[in-house]
Amino acid sequence: MPREDSARAPLLPAPPPRRAAASLHPLPLLVAAAFAASYHLLLAAPPPPSHYQPTPSPPTTSPPRSPSYGFPTHLTPYSVLLSYPIHRSLSLSAAPGRDAAAFALRQETYPGDPYAAASAEAVPTFLAYAASGSIAAEAVYANYGRAEDYAYLAARGVNVTGKVAVARYGKVYRGDIVKNARDAGAAAAVIYTDFKDYSPGKAFPDGPGMPPTGVQVGSTFKGVGDPTTPMWGRRRGASA
Repeated sequence: MPREDSARAPLLPAPPPRRAAASLHPLPLLVAAAFAASYHLLLAAPPPPSHYQPTPSPPTTSPPRSPSYGFPTHLTPYSVLLSYPIHRSLSLSAAPGRDAAAFALRQETYPGDPYAAASAEAVPTFLAYAASGSIAAEAVYANYGRAEDYAYLAARGVNVTGKVAVARYGKVYRGDIVKNARDAGAAAAVIYTDFKDYSPGKAFPDGPGMPPTGVQVGSTFKGVGDPTTPMWGRRRGASA
């Protein structure tokens, strides 16, 4: 066997010596962080306009300012098919003919809430692109609303046909929860946020957990692109 030579040159060059943290001037880092934070707050100040914008206005704030940041910008108009709620209601009754308890379908504010003034413009409690209709039927708990959850119910003789499937968020996409309910024969689906999954500790504002009236909002759309132009965004001149 060849003799080991401790003086042999290393296969990889030694890394350059690291500069001590104290030798790095903190001012450029602080300026960059403050700059990024101010721009982030500028864009994130209004409520998220996804699927809902009470007073639509073109996003003209950022592009005019962007050239001063050193990169070119432009605006591309899209004719997006958005889903807006016209009327929403949800109530629960112990039995037909009994008084029903109505749900507020909004997240409540709390004393001292800095976002209380913007709550009226926030996205309401609804799921975009969900089917419209009015359903009054028996409710059936479907766990996470997965295909295996409905198989579990069917194996135990629980029929969900024509009923309202009640499922909790988690495990699968909300659009799949709705689709699985439809495939199982349910007339409607109600999805709620379970404290076990989203508020294991203290709820906001006392902790990071979802508050009691908190609920997810979003889309049930499972396609790619605009619904009117599948696979593509709907720009001017685009055809379905």
